Amino acid sequence: MKQENFIAKIAPLAVADQSKTGVPASLTIAQAALESSWGESRLAAQANNLFGIKGEGPAGSIRMQTSEYVRGAWTQIFAYFRMYHNWEESIQDHSRLIANGPAGGEGRLCNRSAICG
Repeated sequence: MKQENFIAKIAPLAVADQSKTGVPASLTIAQAALESSWGESRLAAQANNLFGIKGEGPAGSIRMQTSEYVRGAWTQIFAYFRMYHNWEESIQDHSRLIANGPAGGEGRLCNRSAICG
């Protein structure tokens, strides 16, 4: 996908999400572009997962190989990643993670910084 097409597709979703959550659309777009290789990663194509979020998603999960930093070295492992029905679900989940932290409140980014308005 061309970068212009990626931005054209994600921008309206990110802006709508920003109005609901306060997570800046620019942050969402930039991280999605980086994590999904402008929407071209296997994870984005097969699971609508734009951010590499692991676990069980609304559309299930997908097992994929990934690189993890373990004990001071990069290692190839298999992990389960969240699957989404569409990009909007992926963006909403990303915003929940930013707003609430990975444990639903632990390490909330929005409470400790100016990230979320």
